[in-house]
Amino acid sequence: MVSDRRYVQWLDGTLEGYTSKNKKPYFEEGMWVRNQVLSAAWWGEGVLTEVLSEPLIVLLRHADSALPIMGKVYYRMYKIQEMLADPGFAPQLTAEQRPQVQQIHKDRWEWIHSDYHAAGYALDPEYVDHDQHKDTEVLTGFRAVIARLYHDNSAKSMKALAQFMVYKNRTKGVFGETAVFAQASVMPAHEWWELYGSEVPELQYVAMKVLSKRSSACSVERLWSFFGQVWNDSRASLGAKKARDLVLAGSNIRLKNQLLGMELESDMRSQADPDMSDDEE
Repeated sequence: MVSDRRYVQWLDGTLEGYTSKNKKPYFEEGMWVRNQVLSAAWWGEGVLTEVLSEPLIVLLRHADSALPIMGKVYYRMYKIQEMLADPGFAPQLTAEQRPQVQQIHKDRWEWIHSDYHAAGYALDPEYVDHDQHKDTEVLTGFRAVIARLYHDNSAKSMKALAQFMVYKNRTKGVFGETAVFAQASVMPAHEWWELYGSEVPELQYVAMKVLSKRSSACSVERLWSFFGQVWNDSRASLGAKKARDLVLAGSNIRLKNQLLGMELESDMRSQADPDMSDDEE
């Protein structure tokens, strides 16, 4: 579009058959857009931005979903920071740009970080072999969450802290079985604790509370959006209970349709040719 001569004529109001009456002048901005789109350097910056953004976009998409990934956020953000520090990642970055990009990521992480991210990382069985005990930030957040959940029972709080070492050392009871932790990567972390955490009930309670949490408020925001569609100015007298019931029904119908879609996709995949490549499938 911007390479067409009529684009410039449209910007300066000389395009035949086009009236510029009451038209806001966009000539300066329009020419800037034209120069950028026709610039190879600008497209190079766009590719670099895409490379830098991709790992964060993947994490944000997971956080925006219904997946309970509270235990994954801390470690994934750490790996992204590690990736940004690697000279082999996005080699187009200059020596001055790389520290700036790292600082942007660090500042954002400090802004969104909460004690629940740290506690989730400490309690996620997929990361049981990591040295969380050497990370002051992780342990501080973990202790803060335990103190919050057992604010009225210091005895249970102390038990949960002691049981954490039983879980980390993997030497007693069910935690001494190798097969138990092999399942941690194939099932949700809170369900793993529900299945295997009965020997440490105080810590199990904390782990299930933390790891079953959503890592963002997106699901709640969707409900508020649904409320806005159901209860608006034209339905001001609907009433709180009726509005709640309609939102509940609507959200359950959407969930049902999603599940039906997943089952349909599963059926289609089960009938696919086993010799077919992933792309063809």
